[in-house]
Amino acid sequence: MDAGAIFYRLMSGVGQMNGEPWVIEKLDGIELRCLLQPRAGKSQFVGIHGDEIKIRIQAPPIDGRANEELGQFLAKSLDVPKRAVEIVSGVSSRHKRVLIRGKTLSELQHLLTSLLEKHSS
Repeated sequence: MDAGAIFYRLMSGVGQMNGEPWVIEKLDGIELRCLLQPRAGKSQFVGIHGDEIKIRIQAPPIDGRANEELGQFLAKSLDVPKRAVEIVSGVSSRHKRVLIRGKTLSELQHLLTSLLEKHSS
């Protein structure tokens, strides 16, 4: 998927409609639906994969190391404190729901668009 298509999906709110809930505004933050690929060469956003944001993480899925790195990676990438990132579902799965506090939906969409465009170029 090219950067323009990713931008359209982010900005049109498709993630909240039409059966593709990969980013959802909640009362206490923004929930991201993520597909994690552990043991990657480097930690990075990959793009939209079905109804999830695919993220590669360098750490292996052993003793919570991939979850820990995911939290650190999202906090740094989205410019929020580590405590603002919480895995709410999927701790032992590649499919995760992660709550991000301290950002609005539009702020998060802008950041993710920028990050995904950077990766796709």
